[in-house]
Amino acid sequence: MIYNRLRFLWIGILLISVLLSCLPGCHRNQIPDDGSKGKQGKPKELTEEFEEFKPANLSFETVLEPLDLDSYYLLDCWSSEDAFRKQFVFTLEEVTEKSFTATIYDITDSLKNTVKPEKMTGSITRREVCLTCDAFPEVNTLVFKDIKLAQTKTGIKGSFTNRMLRIQNFSLTRCEIPDYREFEKRYDTEVFPCKIIKNVKYGEAMGYWTSNVTEDKNYFEIFAKGVSSSARKKNLNLLMDIYLPENDNIESRPLILFIHGGAFYIGDKADNPIVLWCKHFAACGYVVASINYRMGFQLTKASIERCGYSAVQDAHAAMRFLLSKKEEYRINPDYLFVAGSSAGAITSLNLAFMRNATRPASSRKHGTSSDLGDIESSGNTLVQDFRIRAVANMWGAVNDLNMLSSSQAAIISFHGDADKLVPYDNGIPFSDMKVKVGNLFFGKMYGSASIHRKAQQLGYRNEFHTFKGAGHAPHVDKNNQPTQEFHFIQKHITDFFYGEFVPPATAVRREPGRPQWFRLDGEELAEVRWKVDGGFLLDAGDNGVRVVFVEGLPHELRASALWKNGATRVFSADL
Repeated sequence: MIYNRLRFLWIGILLISVLLSCLPGCHRNQIPDDGSKGKQGKPKELTEEFEEFKPANLSFETVLEPLDLDSYYLLDCWSSEDAFRKQFVFTLEEVTEKSFTATIYDITDSLKNTVKPEKMTGSITRREVCLTCDAFPEVNTLVFKDIKLAQTKTGIKGSFTNRMLRIQNFSLTRCEIPDYREFEKRYDTEVFPCKIIKNVKYGEAMGYWTSNVTEDKNYFEIFAKGVSSSARKKNLNLLMDIYLPENDNIESRPLILFIHGGAFYIGDKADNPIVLWCKHFAACGYVVASINYRMGFQLTKASIERCGYSAVQDAHAAMRFLLSKKEEYRINPDYLFVAGSSAGAITSLNLAFMRNATRPASSRKHGTSSDLGDIESSGNTLVQDFRIRAVANMWGAVNDLNMLSSSQAAIISFHGDADKLVPYDNGIPFSDMKVKVGNLFFGKMYGSASIHRKAQQLGYRNEFHTFKGAGHAPHVDKNNQPTQEFHFIQKHITDFFYGEFVPPATAVRREPGRPQWFRLDGEELAEVRWKVDGGFLLDAGDNGVRVVFVEGLPHELRASALWKNGATRVFSADL
């Protein structure tokens, strides 16, 4: 009984197979022979040449293989008659052999900066390819035929026919997502190890002494040594210590000249606070030099003035020497800075602003005193023109405020308003001396408060910090160790000097009439790196980017900028 039933079942299956093989359009030989196996055929491989794909041998896994799930693409669609043209951002989420899921964002309207996500799905049956997308509610589902596809270097392209859209073309092009890394914060952050070259000779000149280390010495010992040493001038070697940033790759670096204080009588280029500052700025990427210069004088007003002028000559000689070695030390002559405290600040201000026409009268020949020569005529025979970009003035002063008009150097000043050695505003130095003999040895000087007002009047970039109730040299304690004022000064000089590298008007701005385009305004930019959160970066070039943001997400656009001078800064767009 069971045997008979099985026999009839097999006979029925055989008859049905024969009938199916005879039906039109269903015969095996009517399926194109492309070397595939199985009823559905083997999926064709996508190539760089256009090739027609039938639903039977189309696989989304094969066709979409060039696409990366972690990337996003520009999807351009257009009809051959140009009746239809759209552009989308396309992100592929899931793909199988016969289906895929993606999200698209319509960016066709260039006046819209915020876009809405829309779902797109695709499916394949034996006879048709269907596409459903929320972005086409009037079409709902598209059924494709005459599908032609090709692989490109950055995605895929193709065409198809559709009853509603006729011939439709498309291309999927991967958007290159920039590798966003913020540049090293050169010039405002310590990023390099420091190398020190000690006792580099930058010149020689006649004088009393160039170094007077006073540790463990009382005032009588200091004065006695000074009196004996100032009896006769001798030829002195002028020396500097050079601090270099190591392992940096910039070809041309800014230079800071540091000048120690000590009333033109004591001090040395290796004073502890000077060394610490030099190391800091070298670690930030500067070439830094700390100089010894001629000090000492006889107890006359003219001798003291001539001593101060000789210090200016030596600082000028030091700058000329360094610029003559600009290839060796990789110095950028467009970015020269000078900084000093007390007598060093006076010398720094004079280096930036004094000209031969305004040099003190006592520096010229009078009586038995010889002419000390022009500012650039001493120390060495090198000829180098230069301009100081900015000065850090720490409790310094000038003899004549009018000389500030000779240059447009930026000035940052620090001064204690209870300073009795160098006037905070204006007056005679050493006003705390018990015996009022200041007028015998010093003329009126104009301190940091006066300098600040004059710089404001001249329209210079300047900054002034007053230490309330502080006297002279508040940056160190009685053991010559840094105080909190030292670190305050260091930070503000670092920030102020940094302002010379980055134009103050630099900012990320939206281009007028082009809501999707942003640009970083700034001169002398070497490279800009962009980062978008909550959106897509579609195109970049010439310091600008095309960006669209997604509805409902937090939006941020950042630009990390590198200038040709080596400075860097991160900017955020005002969205």
